[in-house]
Amino acid sequence: MPLFAFGSNGNGQLGVGHRDDCHRPQRCRFDEQAGSTSALPRQVVGGGNHTLLVADDGQLFVTGANDAGQLGTSRIPEETAVDGGKDTCRVVFTPAHWSLPAAVTSVACGWTHSLVLTENGIVWSLGANGHGQCGRKDAANDPAPQAMDLPRVDTDTVITAAKTVALSAGLRSSCVVTFDARAYACGCNRGGQLGLLPAEAPASSAVQARKRDMRSSASSINALSPIPSVDAVAVACGQRHTAFVAQDRQSVRCFGDNRWHQLGQPTAANELQQGMITIDQLREDGTMDTATPTIVQIGAGWSHTVVLSSTGNVYAWGRGDRGQLGVRLDRNVQASADPIRVPLPAPARAIAVGSEHALALLHDGRCYAWGWNEHGNCGTGDTLDVHTPVLVCVPQEKAVDAVAVQPAPIRGIGCGYGTSFLWT
Repeated sequence: MPLFAFGSNGNGQLGVGHRDDCHRPQRCRFDEQAGSTSALPRQVVGGGNHTLLVADDGQLFVTGANDAGQLGTSRIPEETAVDGGKDTCRVVFTPAHWSLPAAVTSVACGWTHSLVLTENGIVWSLGANGHGQCGRKDAANDPAPQAMDLPRVDTDTVITAAKTVALSAGLRSSCVVTFDARAYACGCNRGGQLGLLPAEAPASSAVQARKRDMRSSASSINALSPIPSVDAVAVACGQRHTAFVAQDRQSVRCFGDNRWHQLGQPTAANELQQGMITIDQLREDGTMDTATPTIVQIGAGWSHTVVLSSTGNVYAWGRGDRGQLGVRLDRNVQASADPIRVPLPAPARAIAVGSEHALALLHDGRCYAWGWNEHGNCGTGDTLDVHTPVLVCVPQEKAVDAVAVQPAPIRGIGCGYGTSFLWT
């Protein structure tokens, strides 16, 4: 499987066979004795110190830390672990073998929990649940995947559980979107990121009431709960905020902490609220050249939000002092509530957003990175933050005659918290 990784690797989350950070893309390794790796990746997502990979054939591979059970119940083979199998970390990608009843279609990772969506529309959770992020009343960690409960809906023929079409995980929260454009969330709500605000309070005490409510309920939302007045087709969770793409793909609605303007609102720091960015706000720089542009993809870092438009433009807002917005801000400016177009050399077809960095895949197969780079997760060969997008260079392969072979165009990209992945 032609997969490359770079960035933070203290727990083997890059799957490259060791636990040293990689400042440039390095070829990932797979446990070849455990199964075939001929399929191409469909999705690669990382959490705090672990990574999940979904292959085109539905196989699920895992690597990295398993201290909270976020990699599942399967035993760590001694040859794929560190310290003779005594450590809870895997350093190469290994099949999950979770015995799920249907093929895996997509995944999401929190800091120490994992979400898996199977083709029958069921979401499975595992790992840390101290804040209810796995949707279970028991706060204990659990390495066994369990189905998350969703309300039952009345279709034309039968009453059945709502089917999930999109999911995302924050550090300690989870959110899903169902086929009928409804959104549900559970886990930590300390920043109001679940969109579950308290009842209306007098204007003078609204902010304080919300703060009290979020703090008191931070660990108590332990089952997927409906988010009112949201119609969505996609979702992205940050550290303390959540962003939804509306069903008509003309706007982004955000909930949670706005101290870095990640909700797109120029409000006072620490105010818990909600905000909206519309497609018209993305037209202001004159780059949208189609009559009806749409928002086709969304991602969220810890304190910023990124979207991809149907015209191939990438926009970001929120925190930007480490280059997260793809531009160098003025010295005294650390964030932007207004969407900023990331200066890419050509239209993009995909984005991937990490904790404080991002990748963009262009239509011609080139990949660009920008943002926080402490662990080399922008692939520059050093650890200096990247304030404007830089080209990520894939290592050249050697032919039999030792002549360097030009690498193939990049097909896909993925990110974790300080990690980056790409495949050719």
